[in-house]
Amino acid sequence: MNKAESRAAIPTVLTIAGTDPTGGAGILADVKTVSALGGYALAVPTAIIAQNSRYVSDIWPLSFSMIMAQLECVEEDIPPSVIKIGMLPNSEVVSALASFLARQKKLPPIVMDPVLKASAGQSLVQSDLIPALKEKLFPYLRVLTPNLAESAALLDSAVARDRDEMRVHAASLGKLGAFWVLLKGGHLESEIVSPDLLRGPEGQEYWFESPRIKTEHGRGTGCTLSAALAFYLCSCNIYEAVERAKSYLYGSLLKADQLGLVASRGPLNHFG
Repeated sequence: MNKAESRAAIPTVLTIAGTDPTGGAGILADVKTVSALGGYALAVPTAIIAQNSRYVSDIWPLSFSMIMAQLECVEEDIPPSVIKIGMLPNSEVVSALASFLARQKKLPPIVMDPVLKASAGQSLVQSDLIPALKEKLFPYLRVLTPNLAESAALLDSAVARDRDEMRVHAASLGKLGAFWVLLKGGHLESEIVSPDLLRGPEGQEYWFESPRIKTEHGRGTGCTLSAALAFYLCSCNIYEAVERAKSYLYGSLLKADQLGLVASRGPLNHFG
């Protein structure tokens, strides 16, 4: 079977992100998501991270040459149908990824979840990251999926407090490139539902609402949503992909308590 035939047999989703030895976030959450949905996951780690549900103790960014070597091995053997980008620790890693993307004759859709902090609150990136993202990677994106804090960091502004301010943030992010913005409003305390705003390159706006789930276990929601979105972009338009990705995330959150792995801040139930 040649590459073209193997690529058509099953969606191949390449996740480029940091590790998590406890499996709740990062590459392992992405791989679980893609596998649960029926895709084939490819993975290129950008940093080895010593973390668990409570804290991050150390971050070891991988080198330019190691990132490139991994990407080249994947591309020559199993070209991805779609790429999901997660945690990028510094501008050197951004440069490696941008260099690789610039050499591709035809790029698949690229979804970026701009992970800037661990869910426990610690920063995962160096200060030079955001300018590098905007300059070198934003031109390649199909979809950007920040939460409210990440949106504020990218725009160097205050965190959005209501839907009107979410609309302003999404519009401002949209000016940074020709991509869709899925601004996640799960931390919007003024809402009884969880509202996400999808804004298109031509100013289209669509709201998606989900009931809030009372659970102690919601670690890795951003990774999971963006990985699911990447998977569904292989066969769906952007609106349907977001709708299906949010449905999968909701189900994974709804059954997260069943795992019983830790007392709080545990992972989602990706295969529930």
